[in-house]
Amino acid sequence: MKAAFTAALCLFSFGTGAAAALMAGAPPLSTDVTAPAAAPIMRAQGFSGPMGVAYDPVGDAFLVANAPKGGFSKTRSGFISQLDSNGRLRKLHWVKGMNAPKGMRVRDGRLYVADLAQIHIVNLAKGRIERSIQLPGAYNITDLAIGADGGIYAVDAGRDLMTGALYYLPVEGDPKLVTRSDRLLRPNSIEVVNGQLLVGSVLGGSGLLRLDGEGRFIDVQAYPAERFARTEVRSADGISGIAYVRDTIVAVANKET
Repeated sequence: MKAAFTAALCLFSFGTGAAAALMAGAPPLSTDVTAPAAAPIMRAQGFSGPMGVAYDPVGDAFLVANAPKGGFSKTRSGFISQLDSNGRLRKLHWVKGMNAPKGMRVRDGRLYVADLAQIHIVNLAKGRIERSIQLPGAYNITDLAIGADGGIYAVDAGRDLMTGALYYLPVEGDPKLVTRSDRLLRPNSIEVVNGQLLVGSVLGGSGLLRLDGEGRFIDVQAYPAERFARTEVRSADGISGIAYVRDTIVAVANKET
């Protein structure tokens, strides 16, 4: 088997039905630090450069973003795979014609996909791209989050350490730049929590940044490592993903935690 096709999607159990909680809004995960270590409950293989995953509650399907040529490819070789809720592959190349798709969100029958400098809007029922929206000045959109009003926030890792940015795509209207700042520390993930923006940086030791909806910094270390149950964010780690389930924040810290 070629190396490009050995990547896998794994869901993990933390003792309280974590997969269901993350995907279907079940009760929050346990914060008992004595709980057993995470154990895989699903492993699905066959992807090519998987970069992101989302769940479609209507179709009861997992959607996986694939970037076969790497995270910066502009060859239009990227695609979305569709699996059922048990991890069985329905269609490997379910939606094609993207470059390097990464973070995704589902809203009102549409799948929003971050892809370099644009956001694709996919009709979930039809399995096809309805339109693609360019974000002026963006370089590497890595993740998306849904605001309280239904708009989409997008985080741009930027070309270098100085050019990380946040964008906002309203339900109606054109996208706008919220902020561009070296204080974003190479942002990679985003979540909306109680009207505020949590931004995860991939730079070691940076933790989670917290901003208001207008892009003003509230604090730079919103949730230090010691506030994550069973998690240690080490100096060489960065936050690669964030999910908010009711009153629980789940953060993925690089490869180890």
